Amino acid sequence: MTGIDFAQPAIATAEAAHPDVRGLRFEVVDICRRAPDEGRFGVMLDRGCLHTVPAGLRPDYVRNAAAAAVPGARFLLLFRVGPETTKDATVRALESLCGVAFEVVRVTDAVLAGDGDASRDQHRGVALWMTCR
Repeated sequence: MTGIDFAQPAIATAEAAHPDVRGLRFEVVDICRRAPDEGRFGVMLDRGCLHTVPAGLRPDYVRNAAAAAVPGARFLLLFRVGPETTKDATVRALESLCGVAFEVVRVTDAVLAGDGDASRDQHRGVALWMTCR
């Protein structure tokens, strides 16, 4: 398993939290600039990264995520629904964005919780269950 983040402090925190997990490694990668160096992945999870990416870089994110995936790979994308939009509009935009490389299999509601107090730090979101084309 490989975990990626563009921020070295996040990688250091993850490495410190999981020092003894066999086969787990972490890599500093800006997914908007390039795909991870090692491997093609069969399963991928985005726990709320894409919604923080500037809109102009999101096609690069999708292209690099697809480059990191094997055909048929499963990808769970958790995306925050902003206060200025609806769930349906968010889903349509994500389907349009991701549809070039991924097939959306299922969409469900999701709650994204931050690292703080879960009772105060919750955001409505959507979960897109996808496969790589």
